Amino acid sequence: MTRVVWFQDYNPLSFGGGAQLTDRAYITEGLKQAYDIIILTPELQNQIILTKDDFLVYSNTAMFDPAKLAAAPNKYAVFHHDWVQSRCKWRLYFPMSEKCMADCPHAPIWKPVLEKAVLNIFLSPLHYRLVKEYFGDSVGPYVLAPSVVNPDHFFDHKKPGRKGTCSLNGLITFKGRAQQLEYAKQHSDESITFGGDNDRPQEPLPPNCKFVGPVAEGNLPKFYNEFEWFNELPDTPQPMNRTAIEARLCGLKVRTNALLGAASWPWFTSGVDVIAQKMRDAPGEFWKGVESVL
Repeated sequence: MTRVVWFQDYNPLSFGGGAQLTDRAYITEGLKQAYDIIILTPELQNQIILTKDDFLVYSNTAMFDPAKLAAAPNKYAVFHHDWVQSRCKWRLYFPMSEKCMADCPHAPIWKPVLEKAVLNIFLSPLHYRLVKEYFGDSVGPYVLAPSVVNPDHFFDHKKPGRKGTCSLNGLITFKGRAQQLEYAKQHSDESITFGGDNDRPQEPLPPNCKFVGPVAEGNLPKFYNEFEWFNELPDTPQPMNRTAIEARLCGLKVRTNALLGAASWPWFTSGVDVIAQKMRDAPGEFWKGVESVL
């Protein structure tokens, strides 16, 4: 079987960022299917020798030289997690500025990488649409692969008396802080609990809001299951946002807008059982896409 070399800035098996958690789910499934998968992080570039028959997956490769990635003689797929793979401050989300959309300085550097890809992988329909609109024919064959959330970990505890609203990382500026606080002001009779990070801790919150700080991964299901609603109100397009899927799996209703990638999936508003099955099926569908271009 073809060896798969997975390029990643951080090892998905030991690093807990969102992109790495997503990669971990897909790599784990590939190993179950007996794929020979090698994880190549920047510090291993001179230690792992590629062969001409290797299939490459470029996933979250901001620390790699795009010219070298594009020059590889191998077939490769680009697993898009963000806008482009650059390390500019917009990397974690789509540009907040119109001038970036009109003339992104990083796009010409990464365009050759996209042009040679035999497969592009996007996290949501919205993610694909916006990147396709910008790069046009440079984006060729593609598959959609959502951020995978484990439905055996995130599920509805059927706890009676759930009430109020929560949000995770909703007090981060690019995650929609202004929209979250405006909603809170307009719904002063509603209790809203914010978990996660807060990039302006010195600013007072409306009296109906409470900030509880970071919530450990193992405690997230319990956190979600205290509430009836989850607010996700981004002010820039989000490629996916796994927290919204976590909340749905835990039985919460989600308030959001058209900028949430997760909500662009047609099954997002389906029943919890449907979403759980989509999460279980996603890794297998991912490898079917890869198999189609090997």
